[in-house]
Amino acid sequence: MAVFLAMMMLGGCGASESERQAPLVEPIKIVIPRLLPADKKHCSDPGVPVGVDAREILADTRVALADCTQKHQRVVRQYRAVEKL
Repeated sequence: MAVFLAMMMLGGCGASESERQAPLVEPIKIVIPRLLPADKKHCSDPGVPVGVDAREILADTRVALADCTQKHQRVVRQYRAVEKL
């Protein structure tokens, strides 16, 4: 019997809650720009081929790292611009 009374009391509260209307929120339309195709690609890793001079490997690795750093900076700038929207 006590459970029935409790359910009736809660049921009555539910009805009064549904009569209230929540305030409407205007949707915000944000256009997120697409990443450049070059920025979507993974950073290259030239690896360490056998029989190649270490200086040449080091030079290739530094070029790949510079390219990856520039790509990362472009993506971060775009992300920060979207955050400000």
